[in-house]
Amino acid sequence: MIKRSFLVFVSLIFAVSLSAEELKSIQLPAPQLDTGKTVMQALMERKSSRSFSVKKLPIKILSNMLWAACGINRPDSGHHTSPSAMNWQEIDVYVATSEGLFLYVEKGHSLKPVLNQDIRSLTGKQPFVSEAPVDLIYVADYSKMGGANAEERIFYSAADTGFISENVYLYCASEGLATVVRGLIDREALADAMKLRINQKIILAQTVGYPAGTKADTGPGVFNLNKATYDQLKMCPFLGETFARKIIDYRFAHGPYDTINSLFKVRGVTWKLIDQIKPYLVLEGDTTFDL
Repeated sequence: MIKRSFLVFVSLIFAVSLSAEELKSIQLPAPQLDTGKTVMQALMERKSSRSFSVKKLPIKILSNMLWAACGINRPDSGHHTSPSAMNWQEIDVYVATSEGLFLYVEKGHSLKPVLNQDIRSLTGKQPFVSEAPVDLIYVADYSKMGGANAEERIFYSAADTGFISENVYLYCASEGLATVVRGLIDREALADAMKLRINQKIILAQTVGYPAGTKADTGPGVFNLNKATYDQLKMCPFLGETFARKIIDYRFAHGPYDTINSLFKVRGVTWKLIDQIKPYLVLEGDTTFDL
């Protein structure tokens, strides 16, 4: 009986080890620097939202958002899009998804697997944290802060987290995403789950996703912007025949659209129109709108 129990235990450990190996590093695509709204428009639309769709974020959106948060924008010096005191760069951004937990690696612009477990429910006490596609966790690594004393570590790591989270806010406003930064966290339980070191401290978390209630979530389907025919695209709500033809013609002349916001390059298309039709458009998969 003891031998059998031991074999079962060993089998479980082996299964967990294999499962952990299934979580692979993700090389993010290069950030798209020619898309999005102006800074002033993003500031005008920046807000906190607490209602999220369960729809996953495309890899391009995740890539752009993480680069905006704290990616390297000056390769020669290794400096980031967000400032940090003394250039400590002490804030690590962890990405919690349904697939598992990842660490954003700025150098190389990739996601490093950390935990093959969905810990989104541990990132906050609000019900939406376990359903939204992405929860960012901002962790200060005090070992990177040199000779800073305890008070300085707390102050500067909080300020540097604020810079990063605001970058995320502005990107989300530009892309039409919902987001909210949160401090209501059981930090001890989350740190245990993340297997953090003693000198790593959780500062804040931030939820990101598509807004809840968009018609793309509950409606009759979506249009693939790069595959839909004119007869299909003209059926897109708010679009109509004229803009459908312009969008198709632009795609034929310039190639596939990199992002939905690239539609702004089409003559006559406004940001208001993009915001109206964005819930119905995708760049991956098939056109599924029920005609």
